[in-house]
Amino acid sequence: MGYVPSENWTSSFIGHDDNFGSNYCVPRLYVTQQQADYVVELFNEGAQYSGVQAEAVTLNFIYSLQSSIETHANSNYWIKKLVEYIKVQQIVLRAIYITKSAYLKQLHTTVDWDGKREDRTIVSLLRKLLPEKMWVIEISFPQLFPANERKIGEVLLNPFITIDMRRNVDFRLFLMARVPAQYYFLKSFKKAKPDFIKVNSKIQSHMPLIKHS
Repeated sequence: MGYVPSENWTSSFIGHDDNFGSNYCVPRLYVTQQQADYVVELFNEGAQYSGVQAEAVTLNFIYSLQSSIETHANSNYWIKKLVEYIKVQQIVLRAIYITKSAYLKQLHTTVDWDGKREDRTIVSLLRKLLPEKMWVIEISFPQLFPANERKIGEVLLNPFITIDMRRNVDFRLFLMARVPAQYYFLKSFKKAKPDFIKVNSKIQSHMPLIKHS
């Protein structure tokens, strides 16, 4: 199992030098294991795990959803492309920590490539179900992500639960997943087999990435 992390398109890091000052651009490929002893990641307030961990966990959820997603491959071109990229391990994942209102704002106001916007009823339902803050892991392709800054869907995770490393797939973290034409909510998880509730979506194709400062 594998994926392409969005950081592959990061050109530079912002660095600090005690002798010369702060805010220096350091080319990403310049930093090697021999030049850095450790890396520090600042956790967002309340989050129990990092963005890197969120992406890794999301990959497991995507593979758990794969068979369900494949059933719609013949009815939607973009789902068909998603299945193809999952199989060759070339999906791009981008984790961002945002508020519920920020996520729902994009879902409600942004149109997809075909000019379609999500139904207000779905947005109202999600407003009741989702926590105030969450990890949103956007799913894209190498052709869509860097140049067009667009995504094919996302997986939403609860950031306030500590990951149980003893579990192969920790579905306690899973809030929902969205792909073109379909939402997935976890109904039950028995004998290592998840059962999902499917809800139709009016969004049929790719959308812009969430702009997050």
